[in-house]
Amino acid sequence: VCSSDLMNVLNALRIRPFEILDNPLSFFDYEVTEWHKERGVVPLSSWKVPVTGMLVYIFGIYFMHAFMKNRSAIKGLEPLLVIHNFILSFGSFYCLVYLIVSLYEEWLLIGMEGILCGVPRDESDWWFWCKIFYYSKFYEYLDTVFLVLRKKPLTPLHTIHHAVVAPLFWLYFEIGCTFQWIQVINNVSVHTPMYYYFGYCALNKNGFLRKMLPSPNMFRAHITSMQITQFFADIILTTIVMWDVFGALPLCYDRVTDALSTNPTSTLAMYMAYVVGFAFIYLFGSFYIEQYIRPKKGKKSAEKAAAPAKSSKSSSSSKAASASTKNEAAAVAPPTPSRRSTRQKAESGNADSGVSSPAPTPTRAATRSTRKSARKEL
Repeated sequence: VCSSDLMNVLNALRIRPFEILDNPLSFFDYEVTEWHKERGVVPLSSWKVPVTGMLVYIFGIYFMHAFMKNRSAIKGLEPLLVIHNFILSFGSFYCLVYLIVSLYEEWLLIGMEGILCGVPRDESDWWFWCKIFYYSKFYEYLDTVFLVLRKKPLTPLHTIHHAVVAPLFWLYFEIGCTFQWIQVINNVSVHTPMYYYFGYCALNKNGFLRKMLPSPNMFRAHITSMQITQFFADIILTTIVMWDVFGALPLCYDRVTDALSTNPTSTLAMYMAYVVGFAFIYLFGSFYIEQYIRPKKGKKSAEKAAAPAKSSKSSSSSKAASASTKNEAAAVAPPTPSRRSTRQKAESGNADSGVSSPAPTPTRAATRSTRKSARKEL
């Protein structure tokens, strides 16, 4: 019974290991399964599910954080953290591949305007993979649980991001938003390297698996910028499609205006999508500035402030060195005799040797007085 249940789950998720061994291309086979049902019967399709999930998530994280406040971090969670992140990484990649393939098949049938603006068919495979993406948002709540149990810093950005995505995509399904696959592709494209990086960092540094797997360190500085780019792309592309900016998708414009005028849920979904998109740009942008831009500016200003201090310190040290050099030279060199002492020494030397010293040369004032006296006598 257990093996048959497991095979049913694998078949529902389109994972057929035995067929893959026989035919590798069957990995990309995406037949319609029993998961394709009308929207009201699909699991987690009731509005109570995302609302209850969001409230349980917020209050649950609050009480868990309070519970762990005076307790030490739980150790030994790294293996679970590795499995969790790799599931999300490879699951995102799996969803990305199947979504692109199914969109290509749908595009061959109904064209680009059909996959962007047409009424979504529940038997469409891309619709199925968007549902899988929606279900994964509830599983991503475990990201925050691991952070709280390990007593890692929990930012409002992380909490808000995980809390609002599931209700937003429930609204997309409720109104039959066809072009939601744009946001799904953008999201799983970023989550594939992001969760791979988190899983890789949780591996044992000296373990065999970490040495075997390729290092994702190149993604570290670009993960946040990729997420910001994702939100800009979400807003820009969906706006172009919704309002038929280039005049190539009149069916989209007609569906959007008709839905906004007749369905309040569509209006709520549109406003919520824009508010969430711009809020994420602000939050992720602020995080990027705090983590990557301000530290660089602070480092440069610190280096500039240290440069004049270093130069003044070197100049004062050079002055002190020159002064000490002069003092040392003065201490080593013999004292220079003055003119008076030299003259006295010379006179005494001549007297001792019996040589008469020459008469002193009369000064200019003495010569003038002598001339004046001679004139008076005349």
